[in-house]
Amino acid sequence: MKVAFLAHFRGGSESGILRKVASQTAAWTELGAQVGLFVATSPRSAAAWSEIPAAVSVRTPPDGPLGLLREREDLAADVRRWLPDVVYARHGLVYPGILRLARRFPVVVEVNGDDLAEFRLLSPRRYWLARLTRGLLLRRAAGLVFVTRELAASPSFTGFRRPSVVIGNGFDLASVEPAPPARNPQARLIFLGHPNTPWHGLEHIAELAAATPDWQVDVVGPRSEEFDQPIPPNLVVHGLMSGGAYRPLLASADVAIGTLKLYRTAMTEASSLKVREYLATGLPVILGHRDTDFPDGAPFLLELENGPRCVLDATPRIRAFVEAWAGRRVPREAIAHLDTRPKEQARLDFLASVAHA
Repeated sequence: MKVAFLAHFRGGSESGILRKVASQTAAWTELGAQVGLFVATSPRSAAAWSEIPAAVSVRTPPDGPLGLLREREDLAADVRRWLPDVVYARHGLVYPGILRLARRFPVVVEVNGDDLAEFRLLSPRRYWLARLTRGLLLRRAAGLVFVTRELAASPSFTGFRRPSVVIGNGFDLASVEPAPPARNPQARLIFLGHPNTPWHGLEHIAELAAATPDWQVDVVGPRSEEFDQPIPPNLVVHGLMSGGAYRPLLASADVAIGTLKLYRTAMTEASSLKVREYLATGLPVILGHRDTDFPDGAPFLLELENGPRCVLDATPRIRAFVEAWAGRRVPREAIAHLDTRPKEQARLDFLASVAHA
């Protein structure tokens, strides 16, 4: 089966999304598919995407007000010339080229979040554009792949009545060695994220640091100016770092922090990439939501209330959790089902089913 993977993403090697796509395409190739990766990205990230073995076309926007549209149209034309059996596309804003692809080839859309809820927070212009155009693609999609059960059941998508499957985000466990237990005199916590992502819940991370002045909290990804309140002295903001640069911070942590403000997007469930990287490293995790791959919870996941007082009302629980896990790591066998290979085999099986329908 000849699979074209179509992605539009500005980030590069500092992003979990690049590593996810690289892992997916490598697994598909290993499982016998012929894979071509087609990416629209920023000039600073193009080299990182081009290094992925499956990369066929990596485009950056030309100058001018219509540069982004031209970039995507050219990328869609590259896909058409490659003549895939099926196109796998990350969900995003609709443009004419992807609609032409959907008329000619089976296009399967990967749904990683509620686009309307997220655009409502990030960009009114994109929100209205998505409302007006998203149905043009979703009604034509050969199938939908959801990363959570909640998204699959959401009215934002159920009305399109397309074949669908739920596959939570995976992680290439072989790519990361579990870190030995940390031996910190005082607890050390870490959060990995991206700049300008309102549902991360940076204010809750600051609340946690303020409530536990004897701990250190490291924040990687967001910038200091994104915090709306004074940053406690025990909270260190590192900004964007590549995987190689932040891994020592992960290895030195006792516990990791997941998304704490998913309630801003009216969601209660996620299967975030950072949580899988934490667990692969051996770190237990404090979460503000349910995880798709652990529907009944797990001893190494502390699920807080998905609301504005998630930290303030749970500080004693958080302290007890962190103290209980100090000097311990999550057993690799407890997270084996997160591995990329079985998840990508299930994804390929679904792609084959819609490609030959």
